Amino acid sequence: MASSYTATDAHAYEHLMGRWSSRLAEELIAFAGIEAGDRVLDVGCGTGSMALTLAARAEPAAIVGIDIAGPYTAYASTRSRDPRLTLCDRRCGCFGFAGRQLRSLLFAARSQLHV
Repeated sequence: MASSYTATDAHAYEHLMGRWSSRLAEELIAFAGIEAGDRVLDVGCGTGSMALTLAARAEPAAIVGIDIAGPYTAYASTRSRDPRLTLCDRRCGCFGFAGRQLRSLLFAARSQLHV
């Protein structure tokens, strides 16, 4: 099913939602129980607040953030050069977890707000 969701302004989204996600990120990561070597999938990563907070920590071996909005993930990609971090939209097929065990699945706070 095609989506009619229009998301073109990453800076506006960051101002509206991303700033709140940044404030909640550490608590949500602690709740998820991320451990050393975990590979984390951030579904609905938006402008990357949660994924970027994860990248600032030593525990994750890999972090993949995916979002329906290409402009958001493109913006997020400019905010970090961490080699463990991959940010992509729904079209890129960036799931490097194929054939591997995914121990931690983290839904971004803003995804829960949209439900």
